[in-house]
Amino acid sequence: MKNKFENIDEKKARLLKDFMSLSAGKSSDELLPLLLAFSNKARQEQITFEKNDINTLFESMKKDMSPEELSKMETLMKMASML
Repeated sequence: MKNKFENIDEKKARLLKDFMSLSAGKSSDELLPLLLAFSNKARQEQITFEKNDINTLFESMKKDMSPEELSKMETLMKMASML
C-alpha cells in the first residue's frame, strides 16, 4: 500500500495506521465503537484531524465494502464529522 499519510504529522499518521489495522475486516457495525475509541485516543494525545485526513482514512476502508456497508460507512462519516 502506498503511504497515504506521508505528508502528515508522525503521531497523526501512527494513529490513523493503528485505526486502519484494527478496523480491517470489521463490519460497519463494529466500526462505530472503534471510531469512538479512535476519537477519544486522539483527544487524549491532543491530536486533531483535518477533514481530508478522515476522508483519506474512510476512502481506504471503503474499497472492499458491499453497497450496504458503504451506506453505513457514509453514515459513520457524517457522525465522524460531528466529533
